Amino acid sequence: MINIALIFFFFGLTSYASTSKPVSNQAMFPLTRKTPVSLPDTRDHKPKPEPIPTDPPTPPPQPPKPVDPVKPTEPTIPSDLIRFVDVNETSPANRWPKLPNETKCAERREAIKNAFLYGWVPYEKHAFGHDEIHPISKKPNNWLGGQATSIVDSLATMKLMGLEDEYQRCRDWIKNKMNVYKGGYANLFETGIRILAGFITAFDLTGEEFYLTKAEEIGDAIIVEFENNSKFFIPGNRVSLSKPSRKPTFEQRKKDILKDKTRTPGEFYTPNSTDLFHNRTTANDGSTAWLAEFGLFLEFVALSDRTGDDHYARYALRAAQTTLAASRRSPDVVLSGIDKQTGRGTGVHVVGAPADSFFEYLIKTELYTSPDTITMRDDQSEEKTLGDHWDKLMAGFETTVKTMPSGDKYFPGNAWETGFPHLTCFVAGNLALGSFLRSGWTLPKKGTPSAKHFSVAEDIVGTCHKMYNLSASGLSGEFVTVDGQFTAVGEYKLRPETIESMFYLFRFTGDEKYQDWAWEIFLALEKNCKLPPDDQGNPQGYASQANLNNAKSTPRDEQPSFLFAETLKYLYLIFSDPATVLPLDQWVFTTEGHPFARRKYLVPAKK
Repeated sequence: MINIALIFFFFGLTSYASTSKPVSNQAMFPLTRKTPVSLPDTRDHKPKPEPIPTDPPTPPPQPPKPVDPVKPTEPTIPSDLIRFVDVNETSPANRWPKLPNETKCAERREAIKNAFLYGWVPYEKHAFGHDEIHPISKKPNNWLGGQATSIVDSLATMKLMGLEDEYQRCRDWIKNKMNVYKGGYANLFETGIRILAGFITAFDLTGEEFYLTKAEEIGDAIIVEFENNSKFFIPGNRVSLSKPSRKPTFEQRKKDILKDKTRTPGEFYTPNSTDLFHNRTTANDGSTAWLAEFGLFLEFVALSDRTGDDHYARYALRAAQTTLAASRRSPDVVLSGIDKQTGRGTGVHVVGAPADSFFEYLIKTELYTSPDTITMRDDQSEEKTLGDHWDKLMAGFETTVKTMPSGDKYFPGNAWETGFPHLTCFVAGNLALGSFLRSGWTLPKKGTPSAKHFSVAEDIVGTCHKMYNLSASGLSGEFVTVDGQFTAVGEYKLRPETIESMFYLFRFTGDEKYQDWAWEIFLALEKNCKLPPDDQGNPQGYASQANLNNAKSTPRDEQPSFLFAETLKYLYLIFSDPATVLPLDQWVFTTEGHPFARRKYLVPAKK
């Protein structure tokens, strides 16, 4: 392959290219055919499990009548442009550790799958088509505008676990009943990481085009918010769920893309104007945009690659360029937000919320596009790849690492946080991923910057484990104190960040302690968060916990969708074969745990 750099200048981009070999027009643009991705069926070789802590759930009831019936989705993306996933190679031998004790791992996977069903059955019975369920009151929760968040967030996990009946009911509802443009407003960031990413993942795993159509519909709704800021490309924090109006240039853009069949995949038509608009004001969105809220460039680069339309990637990456070029007072002072009107950075930040996924995506987008590169300017007008930007920023973050009296390492929280925030535990996995990737898919050599990243990753995940292990309940709060006592502060919200990092560290080292730690968390979750069955023995789901420092359980009436999308998925994956089940050199996990196939595996549909 010929490597073609994608160079993005400050407030503008000169090209957006892929490195696929040139092929004939006939080969590039044949008729479309669905090309589903096969995941290994871990059920084929499971031994009969020994007693497990999860009681098998009763068969799920039929879902209630769907809400908001609409006409079934019809494909709107020209078939000639769509690119499907074809992972046509296996990982090199010895790159990934062998799965230890397959019998034990199979039993644990079965327990985790049963836990998924225990949470899913009450959602399907009482809140199907809504965002989430209040598991205690059994009422729907539409905190994200009623976008069926639990359904979209769960698709990949269902496919992974082999839950085909549950998946099929969700798939049929999305295709035939779900209306993306349902009106109202929702959080832009959460809509991007859960709904947009969930549709892209479902398309990658199944090859069904209606998922990509849905992704483009919600992508249009989100990207118009970037277009509305024509100077700095920074959106507000809300997205309108009404269908955006289209300017004549929108249809012309689609025609020009389809007409230009001489390009290689990724060399896209470049629009010079905005094509969509909403008759709404962003005045109530505030003047500051937090980095994580608009750092959706991984999702939009992936959407552009699959639809043949670079408009999405172009605007999302322009926002990223604004951020990376914003001035900083010193190298280790990292911004947490951007003023939408001036383009200047605001705040001082360490690696957690509200900017975490922006930094997370620098290295993940580098992995996704590799061997292609995306280059952007920094605050000193120096061109760097996204991986180089990540390396520099992580080195700055590492200067802020502090040590507790116990000797444990941690990243401090923001000014409004106390102690060590649980959300920051994701960074251990991100540091490990970046150091492994930049060391040529091997453990880094001592004395290198990547070795420093990996060492910090191991320190941080160890501290995050203690946040659970030293709690009376076995669960971590939103924060822990940093005086060496590891006192949990706040509730346990079924969060995935610590388990996510354990998953990455296990895959890179093969050290079974990470599996053992993850299993301890699962058992504590089962003991403290699992609601007892009702009088008829029906599953009642899981609830967040407010009382963490003693053995008495105090449930909260919430079951977040990321329980399905991340927490249980990463638990399942840590006991799955690293070389064959979504290997990390072939798939990139978004910040919501949705796996995207890397760009190199996207191909035109076969005749």
